[in-house]
Amino acid sequence: MKTNDHSNFILIDLKVIPNASKDAIDGWKNNRLKVRIRGIPEKGKANKKLIEYLAEQLGISKASISIQSGETSRLKRIRIEGISFDDLRKKWGFMGYVVSDCGAIWDIYHGHKLQPYSIRASVLGVKAGCDLTCGDEYTGLVAAVKKEYISESLIDNSVKRLFRAGFYL
Repeated sequence: MKTNDHSNFILIDLKVIPNASKDAIDGWKNNRLKVRIRGIPEKGKANKKLIEYLAEQLGISKASISIQSGETSRLKRIRIEGISFDDLRKKWGFMGYVVSDCGAIWDIYHGHKLQPYSIRASVLGVKAGCDLTCGDEYTGLVAAVKKEYISESLIDNSVKRLFRAGFYL
């Protein structure tokens, strides 16, 4: 799963099972969301049904979802606009972790000036669901907890996801 902070979209890899007895989300396996669809895999019918079903499940418009690759395959990559990782964690049980591009957290305060300081940018990153950055900005999170910019439990959840991923690797 990948995200682009500037355009507010998420890319998700799917394994789609067409011609299923019912539409269903079957959870995550090997970094892919398994989705069962009643649509038949001919002339784009299953793809259309997939987009309709996912949009309904997420409460967003069908126009917010597009197939980026795998139009004729069970293995697909979809793009979803206007959704957060928190939504994916709550609605689809996403258990993975999110990593920023190098310099993304730094860019929040230095380049785009969305936040005045590194500490505030780090808090924004963690609250947005970003578990790891390749810079050193997250070292300020201890001070952020002391200043009550962020709760320790949010950071704990992020660290738990990272440790879980480490064990899987």
